[in-house]
Amino acid sequence: MYFASLSVILFTSMVLLLFWFGFIFSPQSSLGRIFDDYLINYERKLSEHISHTAAQGIHLASALTDMIERTLNAKNCSFSAVSDNAALIRELENESVYFLKDALLRSRCSGSFIVFEATMNSALRQSRESRCGVYLKASNITASNPVSPQIFYMRGLSELALEHQFEFHNKWDMEYEMAELPDYAAFLKAASESTESGQFFLTKSFFIRGTSDKVVLLCVPLRGSDGTVYGLCGLEISDILYRLIYRMPQHDLPDMLIGFAQQNGQGANATLHMGTGLMNGPGANLFANPVAITATDGTYYNRYQNGTLEFAGSERALHIAPFSLPGQNVKWVVTALLPREKAQYFCLKQYIFLALFLALFLGIALGASLFLTRRYAAPVLLGIKNARVNGVAATNVRELDELLEFLEAKEQSLLRQQAENVRSVVNTQENNELQADITAYRTFIEQISTLSKAERLVFALYIKGQKSSEIAANLHLSINTIRTHNRNIYAKLNVSSYKELMVYIRMMTAEDRETFA
Repeated sequence: MYFASLSVILFTSMVLLLFWFGFIFSPQSSLGRIFDDYLINYERKLSEHISHTAAQGIHLASALTDMIERTLNAKNCSFSAVSDNAALIRELENESVYFLKDALLRSRCSGSFIVFEATMNSALRQSRESRCGVYLKASNITASNPVSPQIFYMRGLSELALEHQFEFHNKWDMEYEMAELPDYAAFLKAASESTESGQFFLTKSFFIRGTSDKVVLLCVPLRGSDGTVYGLCGLEISDILYRLIYRMPQHDLPDMLIGFAQQNGQGANATLHMGTGLMNGPGANLFANPVAITATDGTYYNRYQNGTLEFAGSERALHIAPFSLPGQNVKWVVTALLPREKAQYFCLKQYIFLALFLALFLGIALGASLFLTRRYAAPVLLGIKNARVNGVAATNVRELDELLEFLEAKEQSLLRQQAENVRSVVNTQENNELQADITAYRTFIEQISTLSKAERLVFALYIKGQKSSEIAANLHLSINTIRTHNRNIYAKLNVSSYKELMVYIRMMTAEDRETFA
């Protein structure tokens, strides 16, 4: 009995202390905490990166816009004259190269570009879908900015690559195809209708035509002082650069996917459009093309599903404010995802570890209880048993014998004191009750003189033993009038009920009989 009780107390105390100090927790909360801790740092780092890139892109757009207007003013022409003007296009592209190269070297990006809303030969049928411009792309990408990176020439006039000593990209082309720039026309239209400065647009991720390079472009409109939109420029963040900068951390979730993507809706109606941004992790290829997955809120983390794809994870909004195209109600979020079976395996491991942990502490509690029982409780119990069997007060344990003697003396003293207290209380109660009854009766007798004439008639009939209904009939009064007299009589004679009134009346009649006897 003592062994079991002590074991339960020790084990419960240790478990409560472990819970209190956070050593024992549910696997689901542990998994949710891993998601949250990583997303907080990842969101801050990515928001700073994109915000810094946006600031550089806006500065680049301002410099290029000034250059375009200076060139047009020097030629005394408007921007509409750029199309089909090879010399003017060459001059604009050549001047742009210096700004694009400088921006590429100063930023943590993998490319820089400018697209003019013009074409070299508008007479060609395919010219409707092509735009002139320059695209520079870094080749030896590292997580930090290299001192002198190798730059490839992807778009622009070929002679400019030779003049600036750029290597041609194996997918070089003289002009852009509008189809390869996501939402190009919609962005220019929205930019022409807005007069706000400092706007930028983040494209969905896409593969550059003819390559395996997946990129996200940060685009800034080139808006002239008269409101004319000359085109756009910006900086590129490639999938390779993203994976280098945002390497997967070493933690207990090696299969976790991290990335950023577009999201529309909130709460239970939220939909993540995975593949619209960039991803890193073992299963990133699942989202080579955009995939919409629905989110379901959970206690510690969310659940995401699309057909056979099921994930546990969480998301966090990016602190950036890109330009939203008309009809789009999306925001950019960072997300951490873990395949459902991997999440279940993680929780199972945590449960096993927790079970082993508790089993260890249970063993410690049992061992400690056994030691304490044999060391302290067993000798005491044995002494008490011997004392009872042998009929002697001694237990052969000095401390216990002294305690028993003290308790016995204390018990006898308490019994004597309780007996005296009981006698005193009984006597006091009897005296108080007698005194209270005599005082109340005397007050009753004295107050009879305060009754009115009508109340005296009613009171006299009560003395004769009549009830309220009989009194009402004899006095030819209504029962309500009798009740009113009753209330007044009760109040003046200080009684609370008819029963108490009759007790005092009987005492009066008994006293009268004793007097005349």
